[in-house]
Amino acid sequence: MYNGINSQDLGVINVSVESGLYEESFLGTKNILQEKIRGRSTPYFMGIETEQKELNLTLSLPENFTDEQLREIARWLGTPTFYKPLIFSESPEKIYFCILNSDSSVFHNGANNGYIKINMLCNSQYCYSPIYTSSLYDFSSNDVNGKEIILVNNGDEDMFSIITCQVISGGTFSIVNTSNGGETFAMTEIGNLETLTINTENQSIQSDLPLTYRYDNLSSTSKFIMLKRGINRLQCYGNIKIQFTYEYRFLI
Repeated sequence: MYNGINSQDLGVINVSVESGLYEESFLGTKNILQEKIRGRSTPYFMGIETEQKELNLTLSLPENFTDEQLREIARWLGTPTFYKPLIFSESPEKIYFCILNSDSSVFHNGANNGYIKINMLCNSQYCYSPIYTSSLYDFSSNDVNGKEIILVNNGDEDMFSIITCQVISGGTFSIVNTSNGGETFAMTEIGNLETLTINTENQSIQSDLPLTYRYDNLSSTSKFIMLKRGINRLQCYGNIKIQFTYEYRFLI
């Protein structure tokens, strides 16, 4: 399934034309950033840069395909101008966001039977789960001890989330991830019944009030909370209603 279209609707399936074992992309490529200094045997390690994952696919064409069928397949694969979801039937819980990359080739026998080889470039080194939305937690009558939310990250790495938080009263709230060293996100002087949408990946805050910008209402020590792999215990303070939206990140 690519860009919302099932390949079987076009008479296309993913196949192997090679003999022997299948070869598939495993982990994305990583580049070691280092600086070599004359006279020093060990280079200075400066970090790791990850490359986007690439998928090499072989797509069988409909038997006795026509030019119109080939054009339809070309439109399906070639017209997206941004990364679109790609899902394989054997792993529907994993979503790749891809765009056609590099050259593509058609192999045929001259009698309109054959296959296409393509290279798809992913938006990152990861594939993703479907989007999950937590329950709406109503802490309108929260006390000074706060209330705990438990979120489980079943992915392979830390994940971001979108937090929707309505301040019922009091003007302040905070979220403490006690599973991650007490990492805290806190805001002050928020209007009663004002709803904030907090994107922890983009580190953005959007209010439902017109012409209202709340970045300056962050406390000086605030951090946009990451959800660690495994169990995350979030202690929430303030009279609020809060909900989390997230997707797991998988390495394979």
